[in-house]
Amino acid sequence: MNKKKIISISVIVIVIILLIIFLTFRLINLRKNNQTIEPINENNIEENEIDNNVIDDNIIDNEIEIDNEIENNEDDNILIDDETPEVTEPNNSDDSTQEVDEETIQNQENNQKKAMNIAKKDWGNSNNVYFSFDGIDSDGNYRVCVRNNSTTYTIRTYIININTGTFTIKD
Repeated sequence: MNKKKIISISVIVIVIILLIIFLTFRLINLRKNNQTIEPINENNIEENEIDNNVIDDNIIDNEIEIDNEIENNEDDNILIDDETPEVTEPNNSDDSTQEVDEETIQNQENNQKKAMNIAKKDWGNSNNVYFSFDGIDSDGNYRVCVRNNSTTYTIRTYIININTGTFTIKD
């Protein structure tokens, strides 16, 4: 055979191969865009229904837990404040009421310190933790939390009765 025929046949074969490659890539892209739909069978439907029911049950359980936590927090009626409670002064300029207010503030500060000291004494080694006063509940008990220094996560909560010096622990 002559050289021209061999070259022309080679070129035609190369063009056909390139055309096949191009069409293959084109078909792949079309299928990706169209996202072929799998035929529906009863097993797939049942599995999806079971999965959806499990997810629905988990969502309902989480909602119930959140509702319970909200109710518990409302029941505790905890005053959360990092500082001492703000005391409003009456409009009259009576010195005796100012003395009482100052005494009340001083007593509250002393009680906060007592509560912190009780928690520190029970906790022991205070490396990597700090103690925070987190309020007074409706029964007059002081809430002191032991928190991780780096994450501020509450490790333990002490509910302290200042009058008796007793406490309960919530982990």
